[in-house]
Amino acid sequence: TLWNLSSYEPLKMVIIDHGLQTLTHEVIVPHSGWEREPNEDSKPRDAEWTTVFKNTSGCLRNVSSDGAEARRRLRECEGLVDALLHALQSAVGRKDTDNKSVENCVCIMRNLSYHVHKEVPGADRYQEAEPGPPGSATGSQRRRRDDASCFGGKKAKGKKDGEVDQNFDTLDLPKRTEAAKGEWTE
Repeated sequence: TLWNLSSYEPLKMVIIDHGLQTLTHEVIVPHSGWEREPNEDSKPRDAEWTTVFKNTSGCLRNVSSDGAEARRRLRECEGLVDALLHALQSAVGRKDTDNKSVENCVCIMRNLSYHVHKEVPGADRYQEAEPGPPGSATGSQRRRRDDASCFGGKKAKGKKDGEVDQNFDTLDLPKRTEAAKGEWTE
């Protein structure tokens, strides 16, 4: 029921205000297998893909999409990100990634990473300055334009394929000379 309610926009911040701490500390952290202070002699525990974990992660997935304040609150919730990362690492380690709980955890992490470079205090100090010739767009000017899309280019409405809006930088990807190769490990 809470997962369903969490998709209703007016209730998202209410759920964060009144349920985030409890959902994180009573469900996500214990079922993720993550321990705040693991014993030296105990091995790391695996995540438990229970129905309550699936439903709670689904609820947090919905509320994590509510905007900057929701993302900030979830990022700052003690243990949440650590527990989600531990659960995902556990799933990968056990090759058990094809389930709704993993999907929910990945989506929460994706949502929490959205605009992190703008929303986390002091994050700009980790940005590398882009050197450029005098008079060119550099550093923060270039970053603002690049925010338009993943690769900095954007097809404007009404433009034909191949035409690019001149307000955005473009990225020319090199043509492949060989087929892509990957390595499959068991």
